[in-house]
Amino acid sequence: MFPFLSAQRLESIFAPIAAGLSKATDCNFHYSSTGNYRSFMDKLMKRKYDVAYVQPFDYVRVAVPHGYLPLAARDSRLTATLVARRDSTIESQEDLKGATIALPPAVAAVSYLTRAALESDGIDPNQDVKLVYTKNHGSCLQQVLIGKADVCGTVDTVANMFESNNNIKFTWVAQTPSIPQALFVVRDDIPPEQRKRLQQALLTMQLTPAGLRLFRNPDSDRIFRKIDDSEYDIVRRYWRHFQPNMAN
Repeated sequence: MFPFLSAQRLESIFAPIAAGLSKATDCNFHYSSTGNYRSFMDKLMKRKYDVAYVQPFDYVRVAVPHGYLPLAARDSRLTATLVARRDSTIESQEDLKGATIALPPAVAAVSYLTRAALESDGIDPNQDVKLVYTKNHGSCLQQVLIGKADVCGTVDTVANMFESNNNIKFTWVAQTPSIPQALFVVRDDIPPEQRKRLQQALLTMQLTPAGLRLFRNPDSDRIFRKIDDSEYDIVRRYWRHFQPNMAN
């Protein structure tokens, strides 16, 4: 799983999913993640995972070229949300010029969407704001909480969980256009019948409370849905235009 949350939180959500896949397919799936995006992508490129949960940009630029097929995606759209502290003077996207904006790693989907939205609003992400890339969404929000960044680019569900865990409230500053969500992929050498069983298991899986808090779509009864590769063509366009500095 790509490391978009702390290791403990990821394990609480995805270890039960791995156990559910094992039960549904009579195979032994074990939860695994890494401490940073670079290590995760390296393992993905080396096809170390049979099944992986990837963000949209990793899907188009790493998973597909290295022989992974789509299984199921979250039944929602992915939108980056920019949040600030309640005592901040930043209340809307018009206030962002000159701000320090914390983000997950440069290759994270939220970081792409934020850069694209800034440029669309006439804000040069390389000159008009200071972008600070952090380890994950939690670290990004922490930078805002302690006053080292004015704004964090994240997603609603993670911001809501952070608020609940820290008994605070953020100001929602802006939201970006949406793209298809993160998804589960499977290595292409897994037999087709096994891939079908994995897909069906994901589409019907009962999640733990922690999983439901992260994945539930209030506008749908489904958690995951079947996905077609062509839906990620918009992600490919963003990728070509906003390729990040990989040193970040």
